[in-house]
Amino acid sequence: MKKFFNVILWPLIFIFGQFFIENIFVSIFNSRNIDIYRKLFPNFTDIEIISNARYKTDLLNYINSKALIMTLISFIIFGLIFLVLIKRYKKNSVNFNLKNIIFIIILALSISIFYNTFIYLINNNIHITDNYNKSDISIIILILTTGIMGPILEELLFRGIVYNRLLTFVNHKKAIILTSLLFSIMHMPDIITVIYTFLLSIIMIYLYNKFKTIKASIIFHIFINITIIFLVNLLILNNIIVNVILFILSMVMMLISLKKINLI
Repeated sequence: MKKFFNVILWPLIFIFGQFFIENIFVSIFNSRNIDIYRKLFPNFTDIEIISNARYKTDLLNYINSKALIMTLISFIIFGLIFLVLIKRYKKNSVNFNLKNIIFIIILALSISIFYNTFIYLINNNIHITDNYNKSDISIIILILTTGIMGPILEELLFRGIVYNRLLTFVNHKKAIILTSLLFSIMHMPDIITVIYTFLLSIIMIYLYNKFKTIKASIIFHIFINITIIFLVNLLILNNIIVNVILFILSMVMMLISLKKINLI
């Protein structure tokens, strides 16, 4: 139990750290605006004010506007910590050349398009997720935060630290399952996302083990996330012909890249 606690310690610190950083900005927003809301709603208590739809919308817009600086703070703090912790698990990369990097990128693009197009087509008929609502955050900021900094931190944490720590006291299969389970739980709330991220984690561990470098899973993760950022804007056009073509092409690309990287 003590060994397992040491494994989940950093994911818990990471989650708490992000929560703490966000709440600093919530406090800044409140300190600047609470008096305005008290004047707007003179008969409301502070608890009623923060439960008000106007307040929630304004706070969300403020947090979205600060997404880049919040992610950058988290990236600098935890990135430096994770890099220090991962040094003990550093391996000598194997065949991590341009050709394999290209196939890793193609694999990420095809899996992201295949899965999200498939789920979106289902979601149009049976609502199962809210993942395809257009974000109010600009694409540039989404690319920098969700597309680049987020994946780097998550790979250093889960494939770099969590997975390697698990290997010190459980076998390879259990380490893969437990790492993927922890990674997927972090991406709740809906079960569709949990299953998807669980399977992605298995692939990323495979890439990490195959090429003996965390860079392989980082590149894969970055292109998985960046693809969906652009794909959502295409999917919400609801052009069934385009969506079906994307689904078929991505399936072919996925099978080819899986075979090239020896995943099938």
